[in-house]
Amino acid sequence: MKSSIPIVLDTSIYKQIPKLNSELFLELIKYCRMGRFRLYIPAVVEQEYLTWIHKEAQDAFDGVVKASDSLTKFYEVPELFGIPMRFNITTDIARSHIDGVLEKVSSNWQIFKQETNATVLQIENHHGGQVMDAYFKGSKPFKSLKNRNDIPDAFIYFSLLDMLRNEEEILFLSGDKHFVSRISEQRIHTFESLSDVFSKIEYRINETFFSNLKDGDRAYHLFQYFKEEIVRKSKHQIDLSDLLYNIERVFWNNVNVIGEFRETYSKVEAITFDHSTTRTITSHSYLVPFVADVEITVSSFASPQDLASVEAGRKSNLANKEINEDGRYDIKEIYHSKVKGNLSMRFSETDPLSWKAHVDDSSFLNEKNISEIVVALEDIERCT
Repeated sequence: MKSSIPIVLDTSIYKQIPKLNSELFLELIKYCRMGRFRLYIPAVVEQEYLTWIHKEAQDAFDGVVKASDSLTKFYEVPELFGIPMRFNITTDIARSHIDGVLEKVSSNWQIFKQETNATVLQIENHHGGQVMDAYFKGSKPFKSLKNRNDIPDAFIYFSLLDMLRNEEEILFLSGDKHFVSRISEQRIHTFESLSDVFSKIEYRINETFFSNLKDGDRAYHLFQYFKEEIVRKSKHQIDLSDLLYNIERVFWNNVNVIGEFRETYSKVEAITFDHSTTRTITSHSYLVPFVADVEITVSSFASPQDLASVEAGRKSNLANKEINEDGRYDIKEIYHSKVKGNLSMRFSETDPLSWKAHVDDSSFLNEKNISEIVVALEDIERCT
């Protein structure tokens, strides 16, 4: 298998799976985390994708509003004291969600870039001259003289040429067959899909990859490939620890609760592993230090008078402030703490590429579980 190589995806590839969560995209993320691929994103592609997906979400919302409003053709709008009641619950619910959807779209893209450790290829000053020169000559990558539709592709192409100054080869993926045919050359290997890339033996991880690694490298690469599973199991182990229960009790006893105390609970929000100090226990088990961010929620019931006496700064930081049927407020305050310790990770001696997640019948939530990966909490303490 080839060493780490750069890979670039055209906007058309990202549009195929807007959530970027298909099996092939997840495989791409794993390969990038392991360093097998290095993902580059031309600035033009990023802007095209974000503009497109925001428009798609907005158009979907507008369609819901239009379709819902059209229902009024089939019934008389009710009146209250002679005033038409034009309130439409479907439209109102959709409107309450659209801002969150648009925010989630942007967040999902940022997470994707972070998980793949992607590098954004900015438009350089010299690209403008190169694009305009090719535009008026009708040269590569333009299909004809002064074809404005090809301008975004031209910026992508000249970014690829810049990369070739330092790279032996580039994998470029695009669903635009005409664009691909115009720029394909010996060092720019073009593909129409991620499926085409992973079907090539020279780019795919084979069954001997993990077994040929040294212990430390094997631990790191297994972690990167199965990161989601390991993080999920690690958080679960920490969530169940006695230390988190004791931290909850500390907040329970020491926090000046607003109104009448109801309950307190905690959860691990994020966990960071120190791979540089990972220790080998056996050929297939490792001890990894961690630091975890813990969120502690203290909830209570408060009267309007209780809430009125709270200083403005504390009131603005409340995670929740909903009024109940009895006229009291359901208050939730968020606090943060950190814990550290060590987790042991044990991997099966079988081929990792054969491991598949299956529904765990013992789990109340029917979570999927990879049984070949076992994570156990060895020790934990609160960070000072």
